[in-house]
Amino acid sequence: QQAKDQLEDVLEQLRKKQQEELLAALEARFRAMLAQQLECTKQTARLGDLGQANWKRSDQLELADLSQKQRWVGTQADATLQILVEEGTTVVFPQLIEQVRDDALAVADRLAAADTGRFVRITQGELEQATRPLLDADKQMQKENEQNEGGGGGGNGNQPLLPGWAELKLLRAVQL
Repeated sequence: QQAKDQLEDVLEQLRKKQQEELLAALEARFRAMLAQQLECTKQTARLGDLGQANWKRSDQLELADLSQKQRWVGTQADATLQILVEEGTTVVFPQLIEQVRDDALAVADRLAAADTGRFVRITQGELEQATRPLLDADKQMQKENEQNEGGGGGGNGNQPLLPGWAELKLLRAVQL
């Protein structure tokens, strides 16, 4: 029984460490996505304000690069989605990431078609607003894990990446 208890403690510690690493990796990914999105939004606004009729060759090249940067946000969201689906303990996170992916790829397609209009700008703003709560929820969960680290105690099974209340809070933030 003592050996079994020790083994369960070691497994719980490994699960907790794996979860901490996953949360840290997700935070880094969300930060990178948000930084790239902010840059894309800024460049799109500049090109949109300039007006397509006034674009020079350099502006057209910048737009092509901008489309690729926006597509990168979508591919990062897709990679994040795959990680979360594989992890399997959160319901809201994957749905929100899926929406971020779809919107980012749609904007990338519009940018590739030289569209910097209202729809693109609104969607880019929504992408920023959707990414921030994901980052905040991830950081809060990391903070809670650090605070609970000293508590010890045997956990039962696979602890969810985000507790139910955090998922509801995240869903509410995105809806607002």
